[in-house]
Formats: sequence, C-alpha cells, structure tokens
Amino acid sequence: MRFDSKTAVVTGATRGMGRVIAAAFAAEGASVAVWSRDAAAAAAAAAAMGPRAFGIGCDVAREDDIAAATAATLARTGRLDVMVANAGIALDPVPFLEMTAARWDGMMAVNLRGAMLSALHAARHMAGAGGGAIVLNASIAAHGRDGAYAHYSASKAGLIGLLKTMAVELAPLGIRVNAVSPGYTRTEMTMEVMPGADGGSGGPAFARSPQNRLVEPEEIAAAVLFLASDAASAVTGHDLVVDGGLTANLWIMETFPPPAG
Repeated sequence: MRFDSKTAVVTGATRGMGRVIAAAFAAEGASVAVWSRDAAAAAAAAAAMGPRAFGIGCDVAREDDIAAATAATLARTGRLDVMVANAGIALDPVPFLEMTAARWDGMMAVNLRGAMLSALHAARHMAGAGGGAIVLNASIAAHGRDGAYAHYSASKAGLIGLLKTMAVELAPLGIRVNAVSPGYTRTEMTMEVMPGADGGSGGPAFARSPQNRLVEPEEIAAAVLFLASDAASAVTGHDLVVDGGLTANLWIMETFPPPAG
C-alpha cells in the first residue's frame, strides 16, 4: 500500500500498459484517475479496477481537455500526487522520404506535446502542494531505430530530453521527473505492429534479446510504481530501460563467422 491516501493520474489507461499501470496503483492504495479520450471506456476500465478508480474523458492532444481533466481529478480527491503520462500512439510505418507534415504533427501532438501538457498541468498543482512525482512513458525507440518510424522515435526521444530539463527545474519544488523506456511489451499496440510475435518467446524474432521474450505489462507497471514511490526519493532525471536486455546487446560479433582454426 505504498500509495495509500495519494492520487495518481494515468493517461491512456483503458488498455495495454496504461490499464495495467492504473490497476497497480489502485491495488497499492491510490485513488486513480483513469484518463482516456473515450470517456465511456475510461469509466468501464475504472469500474473494473475497484472503488479507488474513476474515469475521466481526456484527449491529451487538446490542452483544454487536460485542464478540465486535471480540475475534475482535483475536485474528486483534492490532490494530485503522481502523473503518469502514458498516452501514446504508433501510426503506420512510413519511410523518412515519404514522411508528411500531417503524419509528423499527429504523432507529436499525442506522444510529445500531450505528455508535456499533462505533466505541465500536474506540475503546476504539485508546485503549490509540496511536490509529487511525474513518470513519462518513453520507449527504447528513443535510443535507436527499428523500423520506419522516424516520427515515433523522435517523439519518444523528445520525452527523454524533456524529462532532463523538467527534473532539474522542478527538483527545488519537490517534484521528481523520470521516464520508463519499455522494450517490446505484450500489449495490443505491439501485436498490431508485430503480428508475428508468436507469443513473445523463442525464434529468431527475439534472438537478440538476452531474455528471448516480450516484456510483460506488469513489469513496466512495477518500474513505474517504483519511480513514483518514496523508494525512489533520490531518483530524478532518470530513464529506466525495461527491455529484457535488448538494448544492451550490440549483436555484431554474432553475425560474423567464427575465426578459422
């Protein structure tokens, strides 16, 4: 019950990692605001999490929605201790030379601008309330290419730059800012872009990953809750990679034939 009497907001919390993260906060005693652009889905997801959770309709691409959702959360619980800026999209892949401004702007509006504004409105309250914790959902895509997703990778890399500045500026106000960078995780979004994941273990698709499997959403939730908890009281400005060791493996020497003799 690390979050007893506290309020956590999780954006994009009706499916995938967001839903598991929100449920984990509720299980550990938090009042949880489940934000989603689909208000009915937010209410249904919150109902499944128990009496501590409540749904709020919010499209993070619209600042007016974020302001209203923040006010509604505060009206419900009187406090906002944790903001998990999780909402994100992964559009169809597109080679860079075929990129359009519309595709680029659509991605940034949710993944980068939406996360920034969610964090901003939360931080403005936290600054006058003695502090809090903000966790951004980034990605290993911020650290390297895998597929024709320049817009997605750039949006996630932007979050890493954002958290560094926020962490330094907000530390004197008692606000900690960190990010989690998931690897390939067993979510609906992953299965949509990787339909051949074969359950997430074994086979050449995961040979580069030392753990040879998908990350489970519960493992991402555990990382988020750690960063938001008092156990991480001295941790700020950090990007916690949760990828089964994937980005630790350069995978170069294994591609060459063994030395003769």
